Amino acid sequence: MDYAIAVSSKLAANGIHGQLIFYRWHIRNTTISGSHVFVVYRLPDGSEWIVDNEIPEPKKVPPEASPMQLVLLLSGDPSAPVDVELQNGLNQLSFF
Repeated sequence: MDYAIAVSSKLAANGIHGQLIFYRWHIRNTTISGSHVFVVYRLPDGSEWIVDNEIPEPKKVPPEASPMQLVLLLSGDPSAPVDVELQNGLNQLSFF
């Protein structure tokens, strides 16, 4: 959370706007679960990117990608045995 807020604040201070994406995850057949947040932002050229403290560099977002597609892009492994639920209440309020 601290990383996402710091990055979004720095981007907004430089006129780059976007959104924080919040989601919950659960590894199937285990008791392991948690929540996560990452940043999606749009550059002046119209390109969109996601950034997170768990990836080494920002990833370019395909045009018209849904928030769930962004989560899968972030994970890098869409076949992982993890259930994901977007936290839409938070996502609706998280634009910067």
